[in-house]
Amino acid sequence: MKKRLAIAAVAALGTGVFAAGMSQAASSPTIKLLSAKEVTVAGKPQVRVTVAVTNFKFLPKQIGSTKNVKGAGHFHIYINGTNFGKNYAGADAAKTATTSPAPPGQKGDALIKKGKTVSVRVILANNDHSQIGSFTKAISVKIT
Repeated sequence: MKKRLAIAAVAALGTGVFAAGMSQAASSPTIKLLSAKEVTVAGKPQVRVTVAVTNFKFLPKQIGSTKNVKGAGHFHIYINGTNFGKNYAGADAAKTATTSPAPPGQKGDALIKKGKTVSVRVILANNDHSQIGSFTKAISVKIT
């Protein structure tokens, strides 16, 4: 009888640990790229993205801080694998962000040009800009 109780207790404990691990994974922050489309900013083609996040809070006033907050920060926009630098998407706590025109010759200037198709992805970031989780699936945008 004691042996059966011991086995049942170990089985229950194992199930509890597994369930706890599952709920912990379920609460990890995620981001999904809902849309990406061409827009014009200051006469130049740019890309506007809309995202959905779960278990994540935007902290626009803390971008650049070395103090990270679990489950909070901002997101970065990548065009053809290049981070668009100072585009701190989510900086205004919005789930829509637009790339900013890069000055001629600087990072990003040659990426968004008429006639090109670009690959757009986003990723969550901590206040210190370190990445959280994985990149979203890419969306292709034709720049006309």
